Amino acid sequence: MSINKRLIIFNSVIMILSMTLVLLVSNYALNKMLENSVKNYLKTSVYAAMEIQDARLNEMENGASLIIRLDDVSENYLAGNQDNLSSSLSDLKQELNYLDLGMFVDVSGNVLAHMEKNADRAGKIALPYIEKAPDRAIKTQSEIDLRDIFETGSGQAENYAVTLESTGDICYDGLMAIVISPVKDGGGHILGYLMLGDIINKNSYYTTQYSEIIPDSYLTISLDDLRICSNIFSKDKSDYTGTTIPDITQDTLTKKEIYFGSEYAPIGDNYFFLYKPLEGYFGEFQGYLSVGIPENIFMKMLSVNQKIVISIICITFFVILVSSILFGKSITKPIRASADIARNICRGDFKVAHNYGNMKNLSCETRELLVAMEEMANTLYKNKMDIEQYIDELVKKHKEADSLSQQLLEMNSTLEQMVDARTIELRQIIEELKESNMVKSRFLANISHELKTPLTGSINASELLLDELFGTLNERQTKYVKNIWLSSNQLLLLINDILDLSKINAGKLNVNPAVCFVNEVLEEAIGIVKSTTYKKSIELITSVTPDELEVWADKQLLKQVLYNLLSNAIKFSNENSTVFVSAGNVNNPENSRTYVRFCVSDQGIGIAKKDLERVFVEFEQTDNSYSREYGGTGLGLPLSKKWVELQGGKMELHSELNVGTEVIFFLPATEEQEV
Repeated sequence: MSINKRLIIFNSVIMILSMTLVLLVSNYALNKMLENSVKNYLKTSVYAAMEIQDARLNEMENGASLIIRLDDVSENYLAGNQDNLSSSLSDLKQELNYLDLGMFVDVSGNVLAHMEKNADRAGKIALPYIEKAPDRAIKTQSEIDLRDIFETGSGQAENYAVTLESTGDICYDGLMAIVISPVKDGGGHILGYLMLGDIINKNSYYTTQYSEIIPDSYLTISLDDLRICSNIFSKDKSDYTGTTIPDITQDTLTKKEIYFGSEYAPIGDNYFFLYKPLEGYFGEFQGYLSVGIPENIFMKMLSVNQKIVISIICITFFVILVSSILFGKSITKPIRASADIARNICRGDFKVAHNYGNMKNLSCETRELLVAMEEMANTLYKNKMDIEQYIDELVKKHKEADSLSQQLLEMNSTLEQMVDARTIELRQIIEELKESNMVKSRFLANISHELKTPLTGSINASELLLDELFGTLNERQTKYVKNIWLSSNQLLLLINDILDLSKINAGKLNVNPAVCFVNEVLEEAIGIVKSTTYKKSIELITSVTPDELEVWADKQLLKQVLYNLLSNAIKFSNENSTVFVSAGNVNNPENSRTYVRFCVSDQGIGIAKKDLERVFVEFEQTDNSYSREYGGTGLGLPLSKKWVELQGGKMELHSELNVGTEVIFFLPATEEQEV
């Protein structure tokens, strides 16, 4: 495939991907913008619906205030003239003909007078408000039972009752806008209350007013999840009342926050809806005021915007495609000419490049390419002549090399015999050294074993003397016996170390790993050296994380390693200093296995950098004077390192002279799983 075609394909793919990304991003952005626009539009609609409700409540409050300010109302209250109070209510009904409830009640909620067809039991609606806010004029909506508002048999409750669409049952629950105003005498004392109410169920006032203010929008008022007032109409239903909020919408609704979403309405098509919770005077949840608008209005706007974006993308793609074709031809033309020159050179025509001199004026890059091709042709011709001369010289030297090769073959045969003889000699020496080392190890093991018996007897005897089982010792005798006991124990430790070293070298030391708790092993090791820390006033600080940290190790060997390291740290630390011991889990990235990291650090004399390797050699100490001042054989660290390695771990040493030493070793946290 030519470069021109590849360039066109490459640009096309890049353009398609870029334009697709632009289309997706623009589509997402447009969706978000339109969704926010719909949400803001519906929020404005909610505020308009609330203003309509507040306007009705304010009108009712003004009517109540007008009646209460009449002097004869308070006089009728004091005189108990129910007929005059009923007449006042009738006058108010003529002014506010939409009122469904009107009554005067005393301070205890007992009905003194009411409008026609209202029931006395409706007075209990005012009781909660009178008890909690007796001095206030109240405007709110309240949940009611329609049968409590009207007299039985009047048929008025059925006019406002809502028939459930799902079951056909009649629901007498509803919402009513109420105004409760206190009636006071001339001295400002409360005589009773005037309560007015306008039932919201099936109330066309709210829906008609809303439709006039915001056309092509829908309003529903719900009691809990039942719609009791709506301006949505369809061919099959007179309105939207009696339906319930869809289950999928109910799952996302809250009783405190505004909800915005899309749902399918029974009249067909999807609608954007915004639900605002309705609260009573005391903040109790009562239902939802919801407004909506058909999705297709905004989908048309989105479709137009998408078509504009797609048109721009197509025009841009066409322009870039044509530009890519023209640009590709300008690039490939000189390259094709150079390819012709290269093919002629391959046929041996090294001067053919001069025939393309008329191509040198195409461009700066083309001129450089053609000049380079001519230089290459001249160079190839010169190289060809040099190669032919070099081949002649090689033939001559090859003959000389054949003669030398024959001589080397003869010498090589002699050299192989000498190497074989030397190899046999070295193998014999290695075997002798191995045998010598085994003899040394067996000797150390046997002699150490033989020395343990008399030493044990000497230790037991000195302990009996120190316990004064055979009589009281004077101060001088006690001193000598303690020296015998201490020297014997030190020698016994040395012998045990030598035996362990011999077993390790012979490969006979048994390691029995198991799960053990780090804190438990550490406490046992600290218990052995604790008396030494008291003598030197050394503070021993431990940190094990977590407290129940486990390690996969031989418990006795781990305790011996910790003892050796703690003993060295205390031995080489100054008085009144601190020794730190810590343990915790770490991950090994090389084998994805978890290890326990142990660290023992001190503030002692430290070790020079040049001596760091020597401390891991048996019977070595960095300075011979240390053995005289601090004691020891130099086996503690070498043995500890080998014990750690036998358990699948490793040990590191960091130290600075006159600052302190830090020994770190790692052991597996769990048993290695077989693959």
